[in-house]
This record gives sequence, C-alpha cells and structure tokens, in this order.
Amino acid sequence: MNKKRSRKFDDRFKVCIICEGSEEERYIKRLSDLKVWHENYNVIPVGAHSIDKIFAKYKYEFQSDKYDIVLVMCDTETAPYEQFKTLKRKLDDFHARDATEHILFYTNPCTMQLILLHFDEVRLKTTDKSSIARSHLQKYFGLGEYHARDKELDIIMRKINAENYERLKVRLKDIPSSAENIPGTNFLDLLTLLGSPDAKWIKNINDDL
Repeated sequence: MNKKRSRKFDDRFKVCIICEGSEEERYIKRLSDLKVWHENYNVIPVGAHSIDKIFAKYKYEFQSDKYDIVLVMCDTETAPYEQFKTLKRKLDDFHARDATEHILFYTNPCTMQLILLHFDEVRLKTTDKSSIARSHLQKYFGLGEYHARDKELDIIMRKINAENYERLKVRLKDIPSSAENIPGTNFLDLLTLLGSPDAKWIKNINDDL
C-alpha cells in the first residue's frame, strides 16, 4: 500500500509510532526533541495506554492517512507473551501478511531496558518496577520507588541526552534481537532507519503492507 501525503507545510516524512504506554511515549518524544534522528523525519509518538489497545490505535492512525508510515513500539512483557503474540496476529491479519516483521519494534522484558542502556551495560530480567528501582533507578536517577508517573519520568528524561544516546546504540549491538530472549530487542533496527538520510525504507515498507 503506497501511502501519499501533501507536503505543503512540512517536507519531512511524518513517522507515527504507536507507543504501548507513557514510558514509551515519553521516551520517543525525548529522543525526537533531542534531534538525534535525521532531519528528514518528523517522529510523532501516539500513546495507546496498554498493549491491548495498540491494535485499535494503529488501525485508526494507519487509516487516517495523516502519516507517511505508522509503526508500533511495545514490551513483550513476560513469558508466555500471550498479549504480545495476540498483537502480532492482529497486525498480520489486518495487512493479510507478515507485517510485524517491518512495523513492530519491541523490548523484552520492558522499555526500561532501553533507557538504562543509555547509562550502563544493564541486563534486565524482570518487569517488576520495585526491583528495578532498588537495583538501578536509585543509582542513575535517585528514584527509590518507581511507578512510571509523570514526575518520575520527568527526572529520567532529563538525564537522556545526545551523548548517551550514542552509547545506547553501541550497547544495543550486544543485545539479541529475538523477542523471546531476556533481554532482547530489535530497537536498534528502528534507530538505524530513523538515522538514515535515505527514506526509501518508508516506501518499501508501505509497498509491502
């Protein structure tokens, strides 16, 4: 499906990323605000507020034709990954093909794994916020407790900058891309696409959908 959009007011490619929750949405917005991606792209995070609501939000934004491409970012959560597998099936069924190979970007066990890689060689094995706070968030952000509230996310996002973004990309090379690996993520694939001056990947993906 070759999506077209008027470029009267903004020549940048509009990339919508449907984000599972506030953590993902704030993180993508922070990276976009830092302008660490190529200037060809205007990246717009859209919150779904839970993994179960991602598909409906994706379908709505995809059919709105407001964007050049619509992608998805979420956690796998913990095994047996039933919600994640359901999301993949719905997206593939919607496009009548293996669409998630191109549009779904995930992290096992959670997005906090990505955030912490800005600061150290952290390997999370759990989504438990209290455990992560005790072992890592106190050290890097001074957060003894963590509930992904706005004030806590404000503190975390202020610490993320263009310099440690480059360190994140290096550290991601050592994280397996399998969704069932703990930790595992294909997030580096998204960063590579958004860092490319050549936006042909957008047309290529849309043509395959």
